[in-house]
Amino acid sequence: MKTNLKPANSKARALLKKLLALAERGIDGEKASVMRLNSLALFCLFAGCCVFAAEAPSPALQSIQQVDLIHFSYTDYGFTDHPAVCRDMQRRYLDLALDAALASATAPEGARFKWTTETTIAVNDWWQAASVERRTQFLQVVRAGQIEVSALPLNNTPFLNRDQWHTMTHWLPEDLWTELRPQAAVQNDVNGFPRAGAKELLDRGVRYLFSGINSDSGGPPLPRLTAFWWKQPDGRRLFVWLSLSYGDGFFLFDPVEWRRGPVPLAADGRYRPPRPGDILKSDEASVRAAHRHCVERLKQFERDGYHHSIVPVSMTSMWRYDNDPPFPPLADFAAAWNQLGLQPRLKLVTVTEAMKDLERVAGPTAPEYAGEWTDWWANGTACAPREVAASRAAKRSLAAAQSPLWGPLSPSAQRTIDELTKDLCLFDEHTWGSSMSVALPYSLDT
Repeated sequence: MKTNLKPANSKARALLKKLLALAERGIDGEKASVMRLNSLALFCLFAGCCVFAAEAPSPALQSIQQVDLIHFSYTDYGFTDHPAVCRDMQRRYLDLALDAALASATAPEGARFKWTTETTIAVNDWWQAASVERRTQFLQVVRAGQIEVSALPLNNTPFLNRDQWHTMTHWLPEDLWTELRPQAAVQNDVNGFPRAGAKELLDRGVRYLFSGINSDSGGPPLPRLTAFWWKQPDGRRLFVWLSLSYGDGFFLFDPVEWRRGPVPLAADGRYRPPRPGDILKSDEASVRAAHRHCVERLKQFERDGYHHSIVPVSMTSMWRYDNDPPFPPLADFAAAWNQLGLQPRLKLVTVTEAMKDLERVAGPTAPEYAGEWTDWWANGTACAPREVAASRAAKRSLAAAQSPLWGPLSPSAQRTIDELTKDLCLFDEHTWGSSMSVALPYSLDT
């Protein structure tokens, strides 16, 4: 006997099992009719013993079989808090991610927490302060594929010169870079990426670029959810993914934004990051509701022309979107989803893992493009002409200081120049200084 009624809890499931057994054996020595079985079920329903819910068949997807979910803290120095506060928070987040990875290290593969560190600044700040034991643990989870470090220190504007780009790809100590072997770079929010940066990435062995563009005052050069090969003047290519905006992975599973308020400061006690049970609950009813919403979103992607079997999306926390901590229950949500056998499969991955998955299914047919990728947000830089002029004067002074006319530099002088170049890179970070630096250039915060 089959039924399309699904009990809502374990007690209800056990009771339904007994009812079905009675129906097969017969009640009072005779085969129970379907009508009698329904009467028993209705009696239990109205008596409050169990609740039954109609289980509608999930709508079928045409192409998408897997969603690769990339979790990170989007790094926006100066936007949510003072830059020094942001750097300290990002360093602490790496500790949280490491603890979550270690806690799930012995779990089945599909239930392990995975984290992508979006910027090398956070990693370098953490590494310099970490104990030998914590460094060993960090490298352990990196080798296990639970934490990945992407290749760049910040989300940049197109005003970095050649020396700055060299510094951008050499932010970490060389021995640590060799140990981590970054293969993917991330440029989020900003709607462009300089070709000079692409060259430096390729020079360092990085071949993937993940982009989660913010459409405000601009947008992606191609439709979202597009993979393409970006050919450089020397013939080398980067494999690029134009994803949804960097935090929009959350909206695959929930149509309602959990974030409250505007963009509160970290010290604002009226707001907090989500806790377990606030979002992405892993109980069956919640997961199935998320699945129904997800399938509808993915069907829209397919109607818009998406035809690959894998779709990578990224997700941040729902506190502020930017500069937010890890959410370890995401691993439980993904595991619960897959244990229920829901389709498409949900896979928690690091960014390179996602890019490799995508390259496998989309790389052979992805289009190839060449040329410069202009950042339309660069118009904001013109609103701070004095500061930009000072930055460019400093760059010229550093170039003059390294002239061969003065002879070879001492090691201490070279270290000072390296630190000053890093400071200038930070100036060219896309909102370095303040979220109000353009709107309110003379405010105290700016």
